Amino acid sequence: MSIKTSRTEKITNFFIIWGVICLLSIVVLIGRGKRWFSNSFTYYSIFKKGDGLSKGMPIYVNGVPVGVLDTYKLDGNNNIAIKISIYEEHGQRVRKGSVIRLVAPLLGSKTLEIIPGNVNDAQLANTSYITPYDSEDGKKILLEKMSEMTVSTAENIMVNVSNIVQRLNEPSGPLFSNLENFKTITNNISKISDKLLTNQQRIDNIFKYAEDTTENMNVISRSLRQSSFFNDKNAKKGKSSIDLNESYDPYKKGK
Repeated sequence: MSIKTSRTEKITNFFIIWGVICLLSIVVLIGRGKRWFSNSFTYYSIFKKGDGLSKGMPIYVNGVPVGVLDTYKLDGNNNIAIKISIYEEHGQRVRKGSVIRLVAPLLGSKTLEIIPGNVNDAQLANTSYITPYDSEDGKKILLEKMSEMTVSTAENIMVNVSNIVQRLNEPSGPLFSNLENFKTITNNISKISDKLLTNQQRIDNIFKYAEDTTENMNVISRSLRQSSFFNDKNAKKGKSSIDLNESYDPYKKGK
């Protein structure tokens, strides 16, 4: 007996299968990003203090992430027992003489760092113990590592200082170039100052000439006003004056 499937059921089954495939693809992608399907090496260590520890925090070697912190808990001596996972491709970097420490940067959260041992030493086996930074052995190893790093850093600093001094002593170096530029700038400033002083004298002369001109104009204006006043006064006197030698005849017609 054959079972007939309707068109709607076929479409529904197709979308269900497609959804399952998409979901599995997403899980695989997330798993690859989270390294769910990757092999890893497991190591243990014991810290005296666990300030800043958090599950899943990254572990670095020279700034490169190589693993994560799986778990941590208090042991019977009230120390912090930690379990870490190192990615398979970085497992060979964890060798005898390696030290694990908790790093607190100026900015950001704390991280775990593994200071690897000598490359000629054997690789630590899976589930081995890594020396912690706050133990006596860890302090000795770190002191030796820091001494090597300090010497290397000091050598680099001396080389850089020597190169800088050599460049500064060169006639075409930045120091002499800057001195020459400074000399040119100083000369330009001196010329500008001289021009400003000369222009200031000219401006003072212009203001003085303007003041003298204004004063002369005031004198001329006063003279003109006085002259106009006397002329008007004399004119009025001439019109109102009567010749006493003539006989006055009010009926006399004007000529």
